[in-house]
Amino acid sequence: MVEKIIILVLIGLLTGTITAISAGSGVMVVVPLLAVILGYTMHAAIGTSLLVDVIASINVAYNYYRFGRIELRSGIWLAVGAIVGAQAGSHLASLIPQEGLQGGFSVFTILSGLTFFYRAFGKRKLSLPKFQFKTNTRRILVTIAIGLYIGLSTGLFGTGGGATILLVLV
Repeated sequence: MVEKIIILVLIGLLTGTITAISAGSGVMVVVPLLAVILGYTMHAAIGTSLLVDVIASINVAYNYYRFGRIELRSGIWLAVGAIVGAQAGSHLASLIPQEGLQGGFSVFTILSGLTFFYRAFGKRKLSLPKFQFKTNTRRILVTIAIGLYIGLSTGLFGTGGGATILLVLV
């Protein structure tokens, strides 16, 4: 039992360090380590990773809020979409067998890694368009749709939150 606690604390420290450096989610570290080292099922590893992300994110978000560095209007609409998408994704994940979820997570991780590698070392830098909306309603609907995508990804694989939201907002 003590050994398991020590391993969990070490996974937490590694995850916190990687998250601080990359400004992303620690899911790419937590899920594989829980599954490989401690033998968690993919469902349990993803659920545990999400719990860790929520607790850490609430703490960090509070500090950003204290210093006036949160755009509440956009954040609320993004959260509405993400909550609905996460519910749908987690429901779908419960229907997928262990092997399918593990394979899907692996593909998502590889694609994410290739995307980060390309952005870091690609000859042409990606320049994403900045959208201008004619009405506030359109902006809100697009923000909710982006939240749905993020939530679906989060519910299915426990991924897509931090880094995806940061990319969209910037």
